[in-house]
Amino acid sequence: KIHYYHAGEYALTMDTTWGPSVRDLLPEVGYYGLPFVVTADEARIYLGAFVSETTSASFDFPVIIKEDMANDRIAIEPGYPSSSPPAPDPRNDERILQVFEETGKLVL
Repeated sequence: KIHYYHAGEYALTMDTTWGPSVRDLLPEVGYYGLPFVVTADEARIYLGAFVSETTSASFDFPVIIKEDMANDRIAIEPGYPSSSPPAPDPRNDERILQVFEETGKLVL
């Protein structure tokens, strides 16, 4: 369960009070990563992937690096290994921010 979304850091703070962390639930991500889709109000906003820092593959879309995931914090990076976000950066989509704002989970 998402506790907060930190918009300036593109990071989710998770509530792990009642269960395992997301990292503990993930299967092996493999060389090409494990895809995920970010949605807001049932609309698909962007495709991303969970990746391992051991991969030599590169990704020009948002990723979550499995080894960087803490039990309660998940950062969404702009790509891998590049740190330059694509233009426009899909992590800034207003629909995502609106959902978190409406639910009281947005931290600016």
